[in-house]
Amino acid sequence: MRFILKMTGIILLLGVMLLSITAGCGEKTGQATGPTTTGPSGAVKEIRVLVPCGQMGPFYDIKPLFEKANPDVKIDESVENIDVITNKILDGIEKAEVFMSMGDREVTM
Repeated sequence: MRFILKMTGIILLLGVMLLSITAGCGEKTGQATGPTTTGPSGAVKEIRVLVPCGQMGPFYDIKPLFEKANPDVKIDESVENIDVITNKILDGIEKAEVFMSMGDREVTM
């Protein structure tokens, strides 16, 4: 009996942890975007970066370093679940200059 209660508690805890992790992978809605430039030459350029929520931490660590080194480039990021991003690309809903893939599976789909 004690073993069953312990296993039930562990399973519930793992379920809550899984939900907590995936809750941060919200979906950003909107139309597909591409590169944009504004004003005369030398103006700020915008690039679209698709970031899987599993790489959100490292992305936000390097984003300020990139922006500091490239003041003429503005990053427009979209952070979502990797499967959502992959399906949007395959369906032609989303376009981006950079797709941070978690591995080969997403690239070869």
